[in-house]
Amino acid sequence: MSLPNQIEPLSDDVVYICNNSDCVDDATYSYCVEADSMGAEYEYYCDEHIEEISQAQRNTVGNCDWCRVEDVPLSPVRDFEEGLSGPVYWVCTECKKQQLISDRDEDDDDDDDEYDD
Repeated sequence: MSLPNQIEPLSDDVVYICNNSDCVDDATYSYCVEADSMGAEYEYYCDEHIEEISQAQRNTVGNCDWCRVEDVPLSPVRDFEEGLSGPVYWVCTECKKQQLISDRDEDDDDDDDEYDD
């Protein structure tokens, strides 16, 4: 399942026109506009316009949903314990890093030596 603002290259066999109203170039990337338990909505952009979107994403600043720190760069994540249909949270880099560390440590704890060959 995709996350909002996720950018993925389109396969060569898919043909869309760039969603930018002033552009008639072929789209080369899909951009996830919205994602929830019902699915995801995508827009399609050419190289030039996806770069504009990507640049804007790098400048996304706000309040972290988890630690409440204000005016920090944010990125979308899901809480793995809530599943793929759970809400999307906008979190700071530190919270995202802590989530990855925590999930990695959980995976290590779940390792069952009985099945290792």
